[in-house]
Amino acid sequence: MTGKTSTGNRIKELRKEAAQCQRAINAAHRLVKAGDINAAAEIVGRQAPKRDQALRDAELLRYSGRARLEDIQVYTVERVVESKKGKRTNKYYYASWRRPGGKVYNKYLGSTKRIDHPSALDLARKLKAADLGIDLEPEKESMTI
Repeated sequence: MTGKTSTGNRIKELRKEAAQCQRAINAAHRLVKAGDINAAAEIVGRQAPKRDQALRDAELLRYSGRARLEDIQVYTVERVVESKKGKRTNKYYYASWRRPGGKVYNKYLGSTKRIDHPSALDLARKLKAADLGIDLEPEKESMTI
C-alpha cells in the first residue's frame, strides 16, 4: 500500500492492539519469574486470544485487496478544443493507480457530463480490480469487520 486508506489505517490499529496484548503477555511472563503464577495465567488466558484474533483480522484485510482498491485517484482533466465556432472546454474523468511493478497506470473513465464522481470512483475500482486480478465478490461476503 502506498497511500493512506481507511483499510490501511484499520490494519495498523489491529496490529497496534496485538502489540499491546503481547506487551501484557510479556509482563505476565515477568510475573511468573516473580512467583505469581495464577495472575500470570489469567492475564495470558485473556490476552492471547485477543492478540491472535487481531493478527488474523489484520492479515485478512491485508490480503483481501480492499486496501489496494481504496488506494486510487480519480480526477478531472480539462481539454480545450478549438473549432470554427471558437474555443470549447471539455472535462473528463481519469483514474490513476500503481501497478505491481511500480508503474502508474492512467485510465479514461468518461465525460463529466455523462458520469458523476461517485460513479466514476466505482467504475475506477472495478477497472483496477480487473487490472490487478482482485476478486470483488468474495470480499463482500467474508469481510464483516
